[in-house]
Amino acid sequence: GCGAIGDFACHDMDATVWAYDLKTPESVQVYPIGQSNEEIAPYGELGYFDFKKQGKQKEMKITWYAGGGRPAHHESFPDNFQLSKRGLLFEGSKGTIQCDGAGGAPRIFPQEFRHSVARPEKSIRRVSGHHSDWIEAIKGGPASSANFEYSARLTEIALLGVLSVRMGGARIEWDAKNMKAKGLPEADRFIREPVRKGWEVV
Repeated sequence: GCGAIGDFACHDMDATVWAYDLKTPESVQVYPIGQSNEEIAPYGELGYFDFKKQGKQKEMKITWYAGGGRPAHHESFPDNFQLSKRGLLFEGSKGTIQCDGAGGAPRIFPQEFRHSVARPEKSIRRVSGHHSDWIEAIKGGPASSANFEYSARLTEIALLGVLSVRMGGARIEWDAKNMKAKGLPEADRFIREPVRKGWEVV
């Protein structure tokens, strides 16, 4: 229904959105890779999420690849280094950090930085698992690590990518307060799809 970006963006963009406390992107543009139409999501996507500096948020650009697309071999990588089929790549001014998908350990490049970079202080509460984290929150414990305030924001970012794909790769400039794609009234039918009588959300 939502393609690869709907399946995996909430997992694979999570570290970036959480670490940098990203809010609403200034613009999102995601191109479909492979055949797609009104009924079928494409095999993959190539997308760009641009976040402008606002408050404590730094300027940030996220590039999304799915369906076999990959970033170019970064100059900080050894010649024989191969990116995994799923993962994250953080590009900085001095080097890169690469992690395989689903919680892979970080690798720092160039390799000579590995022993000179100090591990950050632990700042995130450790949990014993998704289910126990959720149940503890229901019983009055600390808020779940994937609480609604955070997960709704992450999901909104991902769904803006889906919206762009459904609009054939249109650039979405998002008005979060009014839930509108600026200058794209034709996007409204996807943002608030019609609901059959009796199935309304109240």
